[in-house]
Amino acid sequence: MKLTIVQHVPFEIPGLISEWAAKNHYQIDLVQLFNNDQHLPDPSDVAFLIVLGGPIRDLVTNRLSVFSSIWNQRRPR
Repeated sequence: MKLTIVQHVPFEIPGLISEWAAKNHYQIDLVQLFNNDQHLPDPSDVAFLIVLGGPIRDLVTNRLSVFSSIWNQRRPR
């Protein structure tokens, strides 16, 4: 399984999450929003989303609402 980790600022790193993922044979897709060339992946390609702390801009908040919408559609009832 692949984990998608959204990192807003360079000083908020996945740290122990990365260690746990490696130990449990998970792949990591690290999206670093502080790099202007990074963007959020298509929500349909995300199985497991982790959003690290840091300042969240309105644009990022709006994009993350798409993930919330997809999650609510996929969640078992």
